[in-house]
Amino acid sequence: MAITQEEWTKRHRQVLKNLVTNNRPLLMAARTAMKDMGLRIFEDGRKSDGSLIGQYDTKTPFYVNPNYTPSKGQKKIPGIGSLKPIGKHGDTVFKNGKPHVTAYVKNYKDFRNKMVRRIDKVNLVLSGELSSDFYNAKIVGLAAPSEPSPKKVSANEYIVTLKRDYNQKKREGLEDKYGIIFHHTKEEIAKFIKIADQELRSEFAKAGI
Repeated sequence: MAITQEEWTKRHRQVLKNLVTNNRPLLMAARTAMKDMGLRIFEDGRKSDGSLIGQYDTKTPFYVNPNYTPSKGQKKIPGIGSLKPIGKHGDTVFKNGKPHVTAYVKNYKDFRNKMVRRIDKVNLVLSGELSSDFYNAKIVGLAAPSEPSPKKVSANEYIVTLKRDYNQKKREGLEDKYGIIFHHTKEEIAKFIKIADQELRSEFAKAGI
């Protein structure tokens, strides 16, 4: 149905007003970019250049305190592994009669396997603390939230950031070791632009202009 120039101008101004106060196209594009980036890092285990982040160590044995593993406090979650204090040779008590307080693991890959985590490639998920901080999720979890929440600076600016200082240090350490991980890929940027454009067009279409 045809509309007058006056009505067209009125609707056009209303759409622009909505974009200034509540830029939905930008929000939808930001959410998509955040989710794509998170899935690439924490599911696919890939860096910003598209290559695999890396493989887990299979050579260096170490001892770990079971009280400070992801299984502590998560034992009610199905599929979560656990560790018990044990020595290199399977002993649980020292010669002096004192019990072991740490558990021996062959290497980091072995440790992750005991925690029932992925070991085929590095995907930066152990406790879920880093990924939850990235997704701006209120609850720490191993799975990506259905609706990621980029931090809103204003209606026209959203950012993806790590709020906790120790997670930022984790990121820096991981990128020093493996290379750039937390930068958007060219494909993620292109998809962000595409979604923003589609949503913008949709806003005008819903207004009938």
